[in-house]
Amino acid sequence: MTHYESDRYDEIRGQLFQWIQQGTLKNDVEQALKGAKEYILDARTEKGCLAYNWSLDVNEDGVIYVFEEWATPEDLQLHFSASSYINMLNYLGQFDLQEVETTKHQVTNQSAVYDENGPTSSFS
Repeated sequence: MTHYESDRYDEIRGQLFQWIQQGTLKNDVEQALKGAKEYILDARTEKGCLAYNWSLDVNEDGVIYVFEEWATPEDLQLHFSASSYINMLNYLGQFDLQEVETTKHQVTNQSAVYDENGPTSSFS
């Protein structure tokens, strides 16, 4: 598990919230990612932040994925008023961000993909 607070996962199972966002930048994608680093690091220090990552799609030009995991919906809501979130929005305003799709998910179960028999789609 790569969570920043992985030791807390069992205690919050069934409450975990994931926030997944896809956006397309039409210019300066590499610059946007590099410049976002300080805001990403700030968000990772917020209460309840278990994961906060940005990645570039290697097959689709300009597509960036944002993956966040929060311990509770309240922690996610606090994030929306935090300086890291507000500053990130202001920062992204200088880029031509298009086709943004954002979803959140409540995770009620988690299991390894691989077990002693190989990959499995079931939850153990």
